[in-house]
Amino acid sequence: MSKGFGIYLIVVALAMYSCSSEQAVPEGIIPDSSMTQLIVEFTLIDASYNTSLTDPSSVKFRPELFYESTLKQKGYTREEFNRSVSWYTLNTKRLLKIYDEALIILSKQQSELNR
Repeated sequence: MSKGFGIYLIVVALAMYSCSSEQAVPEGIIPDSSMTQLIVEFTLIDASYNTSLTDPSSVKFRPELFYESTLKQKGYTREEFNRSVSWYTLNTKRLLKIYDEALIILSKQQSELNR
């Protein structure tokens, strides 16, 4: 067996292990459920901002202030959020689950508004 092929097998085995195992959220990373809630809140902030762009009489909307306020209210810093986003980006199954949950929550809120 060639050295390159052996290294290839090790890399593939590590990749399969990392994709198949459910990693625990390390200390300092925002938990899944809290990330879901933050994504929901940030999506609503973005929607409000986009709506304000179409209304020339609206006050200048600064979404970054609402992001910071939401993080503070939930007990997190921007650094913790950025670190968490980086970690979840490397753990795509968890990230997709977070976004799926956020979409379900937003869909339920939308259907309640349409009643």
